[in-house]
Amino acid sequence: MSQSNSGFLKAFEENILRCVAIMRNEEKGAGHGQGPKVNEIPGELAELGVHLSGVLIHYLIKKYISTLQCEPEKIEKNEDIPF
Repeated sequence: MSQSNSGFLKAFEENILRCVAIMRNEEKGAGHGQGPKVNEIPGELAELGVHLSGVLIHYLIKKYISTLQCEPEKIEKNEDIPF
């Protein structure tokens, strides 16, 4: 792995991969134990969190598939997984 690639992976893990967790932790009332007062989360922020999660999952799956030694079309499908 090249030095620049490892730098990217470190930055990716620290800044991008954790962004949804950071949003959740920083927005008051978004996590567990919000207290006796219910805090409403802005819909736009909730939507952003859902979309960011989906994009990150998609990226990680594609990255994993690219590491396999066979073509993605030849990967055996598990009938329990709907995709």
